[in-house]
Amino acid sequence: MAGTARFLLEVEASGSRAKLWFKDFDGGVEVEEAEFKPYFLAMMDPDSSLAQTLLEAGFELERVSRRLFPSGEAELTRVEHSSVRALAKARLLLERSGVTLYDVDVRSEQKLLASRRLLALTPQLEDDGARFKPLPLTVLSLKVRESTAGLKVLVGLEGRVQRLKGGDARVAKGLAELVESFDPDVISSNVSVGELAGIASRLLRAWEGFKLGRGSLMGGRILVSEGVLEQVGLEGLEERCWFSGLPPTLAAGTSYGLLVEARQTYLLLSRGYAVPKRGNGNFVLRPANLLHARDKGGLIKRPIVGVYENVAELDFESMFPNLIVKHNISYETVTHEGVAPEPRGLLVDVVEPALRRRLTLKRLRDRLSGGARLHAELRQRELKMLLVSCYGYSGNSRNRLGNPLTFEWINRLARETLIRVYEYVKSRGYRVVYGDTDSVFVQKPGAKPSEYAELAGELAALTGLPVKLERIYKFIAFPAARSLPGAPLKRYFGATVEGELVFKGVEAVKRDVPPAARRLQRELVATLFQAESLDGVYANLEAALKLVREYVGRARRGELKPSDLIIERVLRKRDYKVIPAHLAAAILAGMVEEGTVVRYIPVNVRHPNPLRRVEPWAMHKKQYDREYIAELVTRAAETVLSALGSKLEISEQRTL
Repeated sequence: MAGTARFLLEVEASGSRAKLWFKDFDGGVEVEEAEFKPYFLAMMDPDSSLAQTLLEAGFELERVSRRLFPSGEAELTRVEHSSVRALAKARLLLERSGVTLYDVDVRSEQKLLASRRLLALTPQLEDDGARFKPLPLTVLSLKVRESTAGLKVLVGLEGRVQRLKGGDARVAKGLAELVESFDPDVISSNVSVGELAGIASRLLRAWEGFKLGRGSLMGGRILVSEGVLEQVGLEGLEERCWFSGLPPTLAAGTSYGLLVEARQTYLLLSRGYAVPKRGNGNFVLRPANLLHARDKGGLIKRPIVGVYENVAELDFESMFPNLIVKHNISYETVTHEGVAPEPRGLLVDVVEPALRRRLTLKRLRDRLSGGARLHAELRQRELKMLLVSCYGYSGNSRNRLGNPLTFEWINRLARETLIRVYEYVKSRGYRVVYGDTDSVFVQKPGAKPSEYAELAGELAALTGLPVKLERIYKFIAFPAARSLPGAPLKRYFGATVEGELVFKGVEAVKRDVPPAARRLQRELVATLFQAESLDGVYANLEAALKLVREYVGRARRGELKPSDLIIERVLRKRDYKVIPAHLAAAILAGMVEEGTVVRYIPVNVRHPNPLRRVEPWAMHKKQYDREYIAELVTRAAETVLSALGSKLEISEQRTL
């Protein structure tokens, strides 16, 4: 593998010392120690009475020069202490005295990495965009449960599972031995990192030799929840670290908006800026009519319910990030009147490297297959989420640099771009079937693929943005909304000219819908679209209705397999006013933790006790709720049939 022989694995900062673990490509792990005292910066005279108070209390003060964002410089006082608690007290004293502070809400680990220009899980390669395989990291998985007999821990090791149970001392000794013998780089768990730390402390009290880390209780290994690892993979975690400048454990547990914040912070620190506090309240006050005129959001053309033939999907690749780069949109470059073309904005530097890398990975993905394709896909997908968040977070009031005008100008230029596109498409004889922010679905009777490709090129030349012919649909359908007239947004299904089935926002791609309903919907679409013309699609309607009757009948007779019934939802919060089904399942499984992926089967949805309505998948014993599953299957069918103007009447549903 080209590049340096090692990469930064993890960081731990405690007191006035820090540890950095590096791993080489032969599997060896080394730890380096560095001196790094916690600090913040204060706009305070070092000879003031406040400064003297801090000196007498054992703080170290140093006069430093820093750049201020967006412009200017200032002489500031660096306030250092080996105790984080003492530093927090000093911060409170100075804030109450009206002193402006900088670098005050930035983690020590990120300050250290920025000062050394280090990025975790990021080997320095000549062509960084060419790397798509994950780094050689070993993973150990933990599933921890509490029972009346004590802790139960399932330890996953290279496809093998070992069970530990009993008293805390016994579990602690067994787990420590497994961790030491396997020596994993990554520990994934069904509990949060904070909860895992609490469990580790508990086991340490039970047996003094316990540790999960390399040389310390938790240090030297990447700690991540299993939900995050399943969602983004090791590839996505690498991209988070490269983008944010955070060490892996922190990056894994950080929301997308705060990953953007971390990226901005890393750039500011590495360029010698003093970092202002988050939540500066960057509001722009103006009359409501002016706000409405300036901030209308993205432009969307709602589709008309129905099935369409020969429709091309033209996609602006990363439209908002490209607009940011093309027009130099950033916090410090925007005003009510316009966007300054120079100097280069900080948001451009946040976005452009990630944008360039994502487009490289997308093109690489399209040339790959199998596991290699999946590696590239996981990376580009995570970069897509980060880039979308750069746009969404730009106007957030908690963004330390945020400016609502930044967000508004991105939206305004996007709308203006799409208005020009719609007008041009119509002038060329095409119909806009559907438009959604950064993609346009166009149709022209008899149009050939080469004509659609030519149109994409013309739109790219017109807008100065990359436009891709994403796919051509032989048939595409927009279903009716359940409660409102018309078709909902971001909800359609179709068949491409190559025969691929595409689903967006419908049951077939939702994890909170049982597999039986998802499978029926896919089979239903395949049945209907096995035709050469729209007349043929409608001719297949009777065969489709027969398929629905078969599925609903099997559901009502109790003939579906348990694995066809699993509903999957994520526990988004801890506190609910009522007990929804997935929370009830989580309670029964003893896994009530925010972010937990809950899998359950409905057994009696109308029972007055919510804990009797469902069973966790792993504990399933009872017969499923036949009527409820039949209802979910029917809903999936109705979504498809509504696009053809067909509807399953309630009386018909009951006799299916």
